[in-house]
Amino acid sequence: MNLRDTDLVNRKIVYAVAQVAALSILIASLASAQSPSPFAVETNIKGVYAYTEPPAGFNPMTASAAELELYGYPPRPAANAPAKALATWEMIANPALKRIVPELSATSIYHRPVENLVIKNSKKAASSNWSGYALIHKRPQFTSVTGAWLVPIVQQAFGTCGGTDYSSDWAGIDGFANNSLFQSGSESDATCVSDTTTTENYPWIEWLPGATFEITASDSSALPFAPGDYLIVVVTATNWSGGESTSGTLSYTDVTQNWQVDGTITAAALDGSPLVGQSTEWIIERPEVGGSTADLANYVAVPWFEASATDVKNKTYFPGSPAGATAYSITMLDDSNSPISFADLFNPDTLLFLDEGSAL
Repeated sequence: MNLRDTDLVNRKIVYAVAQVAALSILIASLASAQSPSPFAVETNIKGVYAYTEPPAGFNPMTASAAELELYGYPPRPAANAPAKALATWEMIANPALKRIVPELSATSIYHRPVENLVIKNSKKAASSNWSGYALIHKRPQFTSVTGAWLVPIVQQAFGTCGGTDYSSDWAGIDGFANNSLFQSGSESDATCVSDTTTTENYPWIEWLPGATFEITASDSSALPFAPGDYLIVVVTATNWSGGESTSGTLSYTDVTQNWQVDGTITAAALDGSPLVGQSTEWIIERPEVGGSTADLANYVAVPWFEASATDVKNKTYFPGSPAGATAYSITMLDDSNSPISFADLFNPDTLLFLDEGSAL
């Protein structure tokens, strides 16, 4: 081979290496910006994706696990899971539900980790902002939590009128033993002026310490959402590494209004901090508004028809059957340290929230 031929070969090698390098950069760039599925699109918040309608003819009931993941459906319960878990999943996977690609709109309401927590004994606790049930253990991590409840009809305490009272129903991961918390739920608030009460109800998502975001339609208008609606909310922490999760999924279904939002979220997208999966909760909260804990709206009674959680090993837990975790029944106290909200167990996975005292 003469000098000219050697130079030509060397140029071709350099060109090929440059092409490979450029292609690698392009692939990495595309991967970093790519949605989790061809059937998911980015919402108005960078890093938050929502799944679109699956192709015509797709049936979640007969789909494989890989197909369910591709189209953004929660995994089918294990064969040995309780019958109620399968029934709940079938409601979520109903192909007649309308898939919504939402917008997320920041609110001025903040949900917080449990505050002023007092552990009374091995089963009971009190807090200034939470009522309900929490499960806690260190390992294995809780990875998913499901809650199903009716949006309450709220008002102010009987015989009172003035300002706005607030209540938030939600299911979440972490927040009882640390300050991280990934949660989603329903907001139900009551404002009274001159003996006339108006209420506001909407779905929301939050990853602490970030803000609460209302889940709205793609044009920022309110989704169909009303007292008495039957909701199923599934919050899941994903992509575990080094004992932490920095991303998750949400399945939010309004069975009554026949719509559903399924999406993937990164903690960074919502200004959240990593989860460790040390606790999981089913809660009614009086949130923080204007830097202070709000007065609790008089919700009277809220039935929760399912409360369940799973861990990284796919083991199932219930508030009334904690399966090795520690279960705490939490009573909410008002600013005078008097009880105002609690939850009774009717079955291991069924709750009835009741308010009392100054909230009633």
